[in-house]
Amino acid sequence: MHPNPTAPLLPQPPMQNKEDQQNQTHTT
Repeated sequence: MHPNPTAPLLPQPPMQNKEDQQNQTHTT
């Protein structure tokens, strides 16, 4: 049960994903 290592990993990907979507919309 190590929610610490999993917590930082989950919140990090979503943040980058949001930027990726905005980047794609700007590039497309």
